[in-house]
Amino acid sequence: MSIQSNTNGSETSAVSNGEYSNIHNANIAFFDKLAPTYGHGHSHQSVNKTVIKALLSNKELLDLDEDNTRVLDYACGTGMISQSLLPHIKSVVGMDISPGMIETYNKAAENQGLERDEMHGILIDLCNQPVPEGEEYRDFDIAICSFAFHHIPQPEIAAQKMAALLKKGGRLVIVDFNSHFDMTKIPGGKGFKDVVVHNGFDVKTVKSWFTESGCAEPTMVEVGKGGEGVTIVPTNPNTGEEFQPVKRSAFVAVGIKL
Repeated sequence: MSIQSNTNGSETSAVSNGEYSNIHNANIAFFDKLAPTYGHGHSHQSVNKTVIKALLSNKELLDLDEDNTRVLDYACGTGMISQSLLPHIKSVVGMDISPGMIETYNKAAENQGLERDEMHGILIDLCNQPVPEGEEYRDFDIAICSFAFHHIPQPEIAAQKMAALLKKGGRLVIVDFNSHFDMTKIPGGKGFKDVVVHNGFDVKTVKSWFTESGCAEPTMVEVGKGGEGVTIVPTNPNTGEEFQPVKRSAFVAVGIKL
C-alpha cells in the first residue's frame, strides 16, 4: 500500500484491488474468530464506556432524541456502541464486513427483546458494495464508526460513503487513534500486520475526511480523562492469549453534513 497526497495536502491511501482484497479478507477472518467473545474483556468495555462518555457529555457534539434520532453504526462489531447509544435514540442500524460480528450483533438484539426496527445489523462492505434499497438505510441523523478506520485501507472512502447516508444536518462521527507507534513492533504484534493498516491518524488527515465528504470541519475532542487516551489488551484470535496492554491517545471527531 502506498500513500498519496490530495491537492489540499492531506494523505490518502492508494491500494490495488489485490491489496484491498487481502486486507479485507484478513480482517474478516480476524474478527470472525473474535466475534463470540469480543467485548467481554474489561479493556474493551472500559474503552467503550470512555467513548460513550465523550460522546454524551457534550450536547453540542451529539444532541440525541430518544423519539427521533436514527443512527448508522458502521463497523459495528458485536454492538457495544449501538447498545450504549440505544437508550438515548430511536433506532440503530449496524453494518459490518464480518459475518461473525453481525450474527453476534443480531443475536444480542434478539436476546434483549428488541424489535428489528429498533436495532438490527446487515453484512456489507460499505466501501465497495451498494446499500440495500429502503428508507431504513438512508437519511440517518448520525453515522458513527468507532475504532475501525485504522483497519480500513481507504478510510476517506468510508467517510464519504457514511456521509452519503446522512440527512442534511446529520452528524458524521469518527472515533479512532491519533498517530502512534507501529503496532507490529509490540510484543505479539506481528499478528496485526495484515489487519491494522494505519498506525493512527494526524489531525489534517482526519479533517480532510469531513470536508471531502461534504461535511463541515469537525469538532475534535480527545478521548479519556485529560486526553490520556485508552488502554486496550489485544487478544490473539487463534489462541485467546492476551498481549501486553497498549495505551494510545484517541479522538472523537464530529462534523455536520452541509
